[in-house]
Amino acid sequence: MPFELPTLPTGMTAADLDFDQLIDVLVTDDAYFAMGEYTEAELQDKFTDPIEAQAEIDTYFASLGELAEKPVIAESQAEMANTRKYSLPGKRTNPIELTINGMSKAQKAYLESSAFSGPKITIVCLSKDGCRITVFNGLRWVVDWSAETDGLFQMKIATQFSGNTKNRIHMYQKY
Repeated sequence: MPFELPTLPTGMTAADLDFDQLIDVLVTDDAYFAMGEYTEAELQDKFTDPIEAQAEIDTYFASLGELAEKPVIAESQAEMANTRKYSLPGKRTNPIELTINGMSKAQKAYLESSAFSGPKITIVCLSKDGCRITVFNGLRWVVDWSAETDGLFQMKIATQFSGNTKNRIHMYQKY
């Protein structure tokens, strides 16, 4: 059986799969949040340039805090539907968890309230140099927290959604 080159999506070339095109995985330092979500066009317009991204964050986003040492767990897993002869891809589940160090009493009260847990929220994670940006677009989040006597409060902000990640998780890298 002869092989064929894979058919890539429109706008994508084989060069896009080269190693030097890969984005560092979630290299970020600070997290910010705002109520609502972006369209695909708005994301491309607001976050592909670090200066415009910082202006957007300064205008519409509130600080969520500094991310912990191992701050983000994001997965995209497809369940398999098994037939007698084949395994077929089924529903895709995407759990995300952000870990943030430090929390004030007021912040704790707000993040546990329905004002934060109910509406769609966009969270932007930004590196200190402003060159790496991860946008979690328009998701519903819940907050868990813990504390140690010799450490800081630690918040875990989590969400989960089904389907592909196309309009939900975006990563940008500019040097």
